[in-house]
Amino acid sequence: MRAYEKADAIREGLRGKYNILIDDRLREWSVGGDFGEEHNAQREMASALSNRGYLMSASSLPLSPENEAYVTERVEERSVAKKNRDFDTADSIRDELSAQFDIAIQDKLKQWS
Repeated sequence: MRAYEKADAIREGLRGKYNILIDDRLREWSVGGDFGEEHNAQREMASALSNRGYLMSASSLPLSPENEAYVTERVEERSVAKKNRDFDTADSIRDELSAQFDIAIQDKLKQWS
């Protein structure tokens, strides 16, 4: 069994005490977080994307203001459920929005349409 909580605690300890950042995708670590110009730019973009909420896609069919507000709220609730690893709730919300509004959620782009 994998000990994700222990690994996360070690990662945060290294960051807090020694300013060491670990990039699992690169399989590298760095004091201060410098992984090269191109990768640093990608990390900044990924960080900005992860810190914003889900947006309605520009190609989405129009919804009434009430329905758009409802969908936005439910998508946010789904995001919170996923962060809390409550995948049953997240899947239920996704299925509800798909059935009721024909909504598809694109997690990598943080968009819905």
